[in-house]
Amino acid sequence: SNSTQAEILINAGGKRYRDTAGRKWKKDTKFIGGSPVVVKRLSVPNSAMPKIYTSARVGKSQYAFTLPNGAYIVVLRFAEIDT
Repeated sequence: SNSTQAEILINAGGKRYRDTAGRKWKKDTKFIGGSPVVVKRLSVPNSAMPKIYTSARVGKSQYAFTLPNGAYIVVLRFAEIDT
């Protein structure tokens, strides 16, 4: 198999971030539309990286990435934040 493993980590609505596993999240980028929202405090029970849930992109928006043809696993993380 000629597969490679790579991650694209985007902190929606937020700044660059390094999580507890040492992974580097990029600042909010590659988006079209919407507005960034950041909250100062948020309690996210059972999360190893609660800071990632303190920002979001709200409104009608989308992200666009140029990738080669292939199969991908997409993981989206959500939290309802009150602004």
